[in-house]
Amino acid sequence: MTDLHGDSDQLFEPVRHKLREYVDAEPGFSAQLAIHHRGRLVVDLAVGSALSRESLTGVSR
Repeated sequence: MTDLHGDSDQLFEPVRHKLREYVDAEPGFSAQLAIHHRGRLVVDLAVGSALSRESLTGVSR
């Protein structure tokens, strides 16, 4: 099982679980996800051997 690193607000735990489902289904999967909601960082996750929370892969608004 690939480690899922980072934090998520309790209200956004379903997002963490969905990301975990992707990783479990495809072990080579790597991803980063950051979500700001109402000016607050509520999800900051990274998974996969190719990425860490400090990696920068793309920025979208």
